[in-house]
Amino acid sequence: MTPDRAFFAAFLDLRDRLALVVGGGRVGEAKVRTLLRSGARVRVVAPVLCEGLQQLGRDGEVEHRAHRFEPADMEGASVAIAATDDADANAAVASAARERGIAVNVADDPSLSTFIMPAVVDRGPIQVAISTGGASPVLAKRLAALVEAAVPEEFARLAAFAAGYREAVKQRFGDVAARRDFWERVLDGDIARLVLAGREDEARALIEAELAPPRPFPPAA
Repeated sequence: MTPDRAFFAAFLDLRDRLALVVGGGRVGEAKVRTLLRSGARVRVVAPVLCEGLQQLGRDGEVEHRAHRFEPADMEGASVAIAATDDADANAAVASAARERGIAVNVADDPSLSTFIMPAVVDRGPIQVAISTGGASPVLAKRLAALVEAAVPEEFARLAAFAAGYREAVKQRFGDVAARRDFWERVLDGDIARLVLAGREDEARALIEAELAPPRPFPPAA
């Protein structure tokens, strides 16, 4: 059986935006930690928190409202996640979010969700998201494990290195096609290999030589 709808794949910028998580257990904690890594401000609504969430609260990482979900808890939120073991509570969160035009995810219930959270391979600036559209989260995690094994941690270093030269490359090559050709040469050549090997100083010397303005021809004798 295939999912009855296809989700639009996107990455959201939640930096400094409020995210609501309803549920204080381990599933809720996992959602909260993902949101915090994305730079979101997080409000957790639950009468009781698991130890991990309690510690985040003590550290001032999350706002905790110690009661059962109320629609007023949605105030100011950009996204909402329902992660309780109570189907009625999850449905109430989904309904309140939809009424307010707030994107909502209900853990393990894509039928109530307006967005789903994929399995993610995180390599610093590089993120690979894998989803089965809610058909099989376990399969998505297994596929993510395969990708994780194929993409070493060093690729985060390479991505950060490339980011540091984006503006210089724009200045050096005004044409989009020329910039693409340049980056393809870099990523297929010695510069990328040096970065992946941890020899960034040598890589910087090479890329800066590549970006140096061409020398003018000497005047004719």
